[in-house]
Amino acid sequence: MATLRYEVRREPDGTWTVFDVFTPLMATLRYEVRREPDGTWTVFDVFTGLPAIVAGHASVDLPDMEYAEDLAAILNAEDLKQRLSHGRLPGGFA
Repeated sequence: MATLRYEVRREPDGTWTVFDVFTPLMATLRYEVRREPDGTWTVFDVFTGLPAIVAGHASVDLPDMEYAEDLAAILNAEDLKQRLSHGRLPGGFA
């Protein structure tokens, strides 16, 4: 019998999420980094596609990739901490 790699779940807000059951934590990281055409970096919310808001400011035009990656890691850690405190485990394993 084959093992399915992807599963679909319905979120509390009614939307649907497809996630990789082999890498549940990676499938649920909320923030990622992208390089913009002008060479700057943006940290964005993968669920909305919008730049992450930090201290009231959009995380755009960041000049350094390492800084952007560190910021994304901090935001992902905070997001994971918040979800775990509400009883929501990464990857939909509640």
